[in-house]
Amino acid sequence: MSREVQYRTHKERLELFQEDKQIDDFLEKISKDEKLFTRYLHMFSDYEGEVIFLVENLLKLNVEPYIDLPENYALKGGAAHVSLERALNFQCNDTPRDIDICYFGEKSNEDVELSMQLAKEYSPEDYANGYGTEYLEDNYFGTRDFTINEILVSSEGAIMTKQALLDTMRSIIRFSTFEKTNFYYQDEYDDDEEVDVCFVNDKLASKALRFIAERDERVFVDDDFFQVKYINEFHMALHLDRAMEIGPDIAQAFVDNLQKYNQIPEEIDSPSKCVAYLEYYTDFIYHHYDSYKKMKELLSEKKFDIVEFEKQYLNTFGERAELDLKYSHI
Repeated sequence: MSREVQYRTHKERLELFQEDKQIDDFLEKISKDEKLFTRYLHMFSDYEGEVIFLVENLLKLNVEPYIDLPENYALKGGAAHVSLERALNFQCNDTPRDIDICYFGEKSNEDVELSMQLAKEYSPEDYANGYGTEYLEDNYFGTRDFTINEILVSSEGAIMTKQALLDTMRSIIRFSTFEKTNFYYQDEYDDDEEVDVCFVNDKLASKALRFIAERDERVFVDDDFFQVKYINEFHMALHLDRAMEIGPDIAQAFVDNLQKYNQIPEEIDSPSKCVAYLEYYTDFIYHHYDSYKKMKELLSEKKFDIVEFEKQYLNTFGERAELDLKYSHI
């Protein structure tokens, strides 16, 4: 779907929806054939392994977990998704923000000491609050927030929904069916229109804008949602803080998304201005704002040094410098 946010006519929205649906229908059609779907996966990704079709729309792929895992332990969330992306594209160098580990064996056989050790090493915040690894809940794949998170990765490989794999390959951010509830916002449209709009909570809405800020190529397919949704200030601040933890560029992209999707005024065009703006509405405590400012200052200094280097280098070597691969790399 188009990433431009505007109040479209019903016909325009329908055309965009149909265009996206045609691609989904095509992928759904070929994904019913194991051999055809495997060929498609090999053609459009770096994955060379086997694709095994399981029950209830689940697939299994040969994927190495992001970290070494003991038997009956698996990665979920961001770490699982990064593991899959690395299998699909060997150029993926992303570091997951969180490493969430769960235990999926018999509860009575769980080594509690080992679970606490894993939590201490990989989930220190949870460990500090007295939590070990999570026990895998029932209906895990039917209760995720985004389709790309409908995945588990263990030492035996990755199990995921078909939609999780397809959306990961296409860099699509999509609310899961579990999170979607249909509402009608008739007041936002013409009298002769009836528009079906998905609704999710504020935390997830803000998380979606951070997800697409993290990657330029990511596309959010539920654009119409933000035409009728305003995220409360606390959750804007929460994910602004998490974006600042990742880096200044991501924080700026997140603010750009808030502005683009009409969540903040146009004049609020930087993370610092956004922090000041949100302080009027919430007492949220930022954990990464100071480190963001220091990193911003450091990058500003480095940028000045690089500009000076570039000037001197070009003056010395002229046009040859522009063809120098080492210079391009720098």
